[in-house]
Amino acid sequence: MALDGMLEIVQETVVPEVLGAMKMELPEMYNKCKQAQNYVHATIRHKWSRKVYRETRCCLDFNGAFLAIAMKEGSSERFHLDWNNDYNLFAWIAPIGEDWEGGDFCVPQLGYRIPNAVLLVSFSIDGTFVSAAGYGGITIWDLKTGQAVSTPHLPYAPFEKKHVYSSSVSLFFEESEKHVVIFGNMAGQVTVWYWDGLLNMFRMSESQNVYCNHPKHIMSMDVLQGRVPTNKDGFFVTSTSDSSVGVWKMNSKLILSNASCTIIVFSKAGGSFLQLNGSTGEPSWIRKEGPECMDSVALDESRGIFAAWTGNVGNVKQVAFAEEGSTLVIRTDYASAEVFSLDSGKRVQSLPYPGGSLVQYITTLTLPSSYLVAIVGSMKWKPAQVVVFMKKRFVNKSHSLLCPSLYTVIVWVVISLIIVRPLPVLSFVSHLSDGFPVFQPSPYVWTSQNSNAVDAPATFIPVTKRELVTYIDFDTIQVTFTSKLESYNPPGTSSITHSDKDEELTTIALH
Repeated sequence: MALDGMLEIVQETVVPEVLGAMKMELPEMYNKCKQAQNYVHATIRHKWSRKVYRETRCCLDFNGAFLAIAMKEGSSERFHLDWNNDYNLFAWIAPIGEDWEGGDFCVPQLGYRIPNAVLLVSFSIDGTFVSAAGYGGITIWDLKTGQAVSTPHLPYAPFEKKHVYSSSVSLFFEESEKHVVIFGNMAGQVTVWYWDGLLNMFRMSESQNVYCNHPKHIMSMDVLQGRVPTNKDGFFVTSTSDSSVGVWKMNSKLILSNASCTIIVFSKAGGSFLQLNGSTGEPSWIRKEGPECMDSVALDESRGIFAAWTGNVGNVKQVAFAEEGSTLVIRTDYASAEVFSLDSGKRVQSLPYPGGSLVQYITTLTLPSSYLVAIVGSMKWKPAQVVVFMKKRFVNKSHSLLCPSLYTVIVWVVISLIIVRPLPVLSFVSHLSDGFPVFQPSPYVWTSQNSNAVDAPATFIPVTKRELVTYIDFDTIQVTFTSKLESYNPPGTSSITHSDKDEELTTIALH
């Protein structure tokens, strides 16, 4: 398991830099590695048995950045690229050790170094702010002015887990008219910031650093309801790299307490998904008819659908619903985010990212008068940039929405701090239309008729007592979580689930 942990670090910290560098400086090698990656995936998926595919180590998937990895004792103090006489035969050298203080990625032969990564981008609930965070800290901008706003001071410590932020969610409390942003870091810590309108800055809420049972990487977070009505509490959920899921609630005074939810679990490999009962933690139902790979799951409960990247199209990485579920936005490895229509399954617009960079993360937001999409790239020898696109909403006399316009850039900011019912599934398939992948509904994925998570009773399981944790015995390598929470029961203790396998929780949604 220690080896898997090391390989996960390589996936998160090394692979984005390697892909970005090859795409810019070595495009021929980049294309060859991508072709080899697709061949390996096709071999595993189609030529091997289902059991062998499930047992394949997902942490050995380096997205084509390199095809082999080795370790040795040495004295390298920099993450660097090295080769002899043939630039087609080179090695990426990454020092790892407790006594290593860190350093930027260096390429001595090319004369440059690369700063650290951006790991998330997100909007505030009303579109006032957009934030980006990662290995270099947190930056938040005012969308109206495009200027960064004042935030609490954070040290630049990209190799200390507590200073690396990997996920976030936003709340707006109508009672106090307060914007709240909750950040999760790689040490299993949740930090709460709120907007102080008098000082025009974000401030850190006192005593709101919440740790899991033991420090683990927070993989993803989501909220039940972004806009919290008066006299109501806000709910959010976290998942960590030890396969635990915890549910929390927060009142308008930013006081945290425990909550519960019913959880739908999607297996990242193997085609399994299940629902855990909120009262017992036991599975309500388990299905095994899903696609072999369900990565980057996005849920639209209003339409009763979820979308997942299935691995059939190599350049597609992340998916997100937009425009009230009528479109799907995906991030890609070819310097753009693509917008697809759910009605036709065809691409309707390409959202370009400047400089040819990989699009690393995306986020979407629906406002009364417009739709927003933000993308951020990972070409990190240049300052990372957040680009925000807007599309106007139009309403006719019958109050139905008409959206004839396209997305246009409204904000283009440089990250100065970071520098750098039944549920049919929509899955990406390999069929191409005008050179771009299309997606189509997969009718074979269904849940049982009595599996409505809204009707599941809620209960409370102490988050601090490991003996009351639920264990998920999935015969797969990784899992993806999507959660539902509908009941506002009186506060008790917290609901948490856990898998005894070394699995990765990648996506959570509260609906």
